Amino acid sequence: MVGAMELNNRQYPSNFDIYLFHEGTLFESYKMLGAHILNEDDIQGVRFAVWAPNARQVSVVGDFNNWNGNQNQMERLAHLVSGFYLFRSLRMETSINMRLQGQMGRRY
Repeated sequence: MVGAMELNNRQYPSNFDIYLFHEGTLFESYKMLGAHILNEDDIQGVRFAVWAPNARQVSVVGDFNNWNGNQNQMERLAHLVSGFYLFRSLRMETSINMRLQGQMGRRY
């Protein structure tokens, strides 16, 4: 993913969504942050976004990549860290989580 994701010819999150988020008036930020299953036209998968302005690196980890934080690294977008991954082969029971690395290198 480079920059924002395109859904139905609409950038998501939009610049206005990001502006409202930083202003503190995006009252439906739960739609932008977290993990969301997508089924838009020919796009099927899971979109992940987390607010981690001081993170050096954020990765999606789980059973599917042996909890390896060097894979599936997310991109930074205007102080949000977001990513889009097509996990078509995942089972519903698959465990996933986020791995964050702070500025000093500590992993969470």
